[in-house]
Amino acid sequence: MGKPIINKINTFDATKESTITFSYSGNQPYKNRILITNASTNDIVFDETITTMKFIHRIPSSTLENNVSYTAQISVFDVEGNESSLSDKLFFTCYSTPTFGFNDLNSTSQNTISSNNYLATVSYSQEQSRQLKSYVFYLYDATKTNLITQSDMLYYSPGSDISYTYKSLNNNTLYYLKCIGITVDGVTVDTGFVKIYANYVVSNLYSEFTLTNHKVGGYIQGISNFKPIDGTVSGAYTIENGILNLPDSSVTYKDGFLINGGHLVGISIKNPKNNVCIFQESNGIDSIKLFHHIYESLHYFKLVAENGLTNYVLYSDRIQMATNELITIYIERQENLYQLYIVRNTEENAASTEMEG
Repeated sequence: MGKPIINKINTFDATKESTITFSYSGNQPYKNRILITNASTNDIVFDETITTMKFIHRIPSSTLENNVSYTAQISVFDVEGNESSLSDKLFFTCYSTPTFGFNDLNSTSQNTISSNNYLATVSYSQEQSRQLKSYVFYLYDATKTNLITQSDMLYYSPGSDISYTYKSLNNNTLYYLKCIGITVDGVTVDTGFVKIYANYVVSNLYSEFTLTNHKVGGYIQGISNFKPIDGTVSGAYTIENGILNLPDSSVTYKDGFLINGGHLVGISIKNPKNNVCIFQESNGIDSIKLFHHIYESLHYFKLVAENGLTNYVLYSDRIQMATNELITIYIERQENLYQLYIVRNTEENAASTEMEG
């Protein structure tokens, strides 16, 4: 019979079950035996034979000890009970599972970030002082499937911070952060997805205004990407303190207005009427409608997205809403996935697209 060959054994935590795999060429094995010895004392610590045709052998949790090195050998048995030679010894060591997580962020709930840049720091520790080797930071969108950006491969030096600055976060936008590292023993550590919501005060300027000094011509050129869009009102309206009041009418923005692909729409509103459509957008084929409802004195919003074949319906949380309280409802679209969330704000920070009624 041939001699099995054990595949590489990665470092693992002895308090958890682990699986050792091997390869073998010869008659179909019906059993396999594993022999594990202490590498320092040569004492046998685990000797087990199991009936299986698979080329694996599981090591039960707590069979071995952490911070101890071992050698493993495997033999196989054919259907008649003939045993092959033991494989060559393969050396490995068990170490405790490291801890790895973001500082100052809750891993199970949403975290609010009050800036468009965020310095993320991660803590790493391991009981036997096995060092982290390298790590990468990742930024995903609200679906956790689309990777927006990632850092370069960063290398750890003892005593240094594990950190990275996420830049240019969009306001009123949900993101997921993640950091994945590799230890000196080849063990992968992962913070898992951590949810953040970027919400910060922005300038009242509609867009950046860039000035260029043309000293040869003796003039200064100003450039802005802001483009005004005129709306058409269907009926009576008033504007008071920058707020558009539409008691029984609506406003339509059409000329010069085009939304392509994924986008974020924010509707600031106060004193909305019950059981009415407060917002609608359409490209002539697909449409999005937002309805306001009141149930048991609690306000909530219903989003209906229609594409001619199916309707996508999404409900917001129910909230209490005081008279004249200003809130913003955000509709975020990524491909065919939607997010709907509410932010309470003050009139001082409100945009000029606020509506009443």
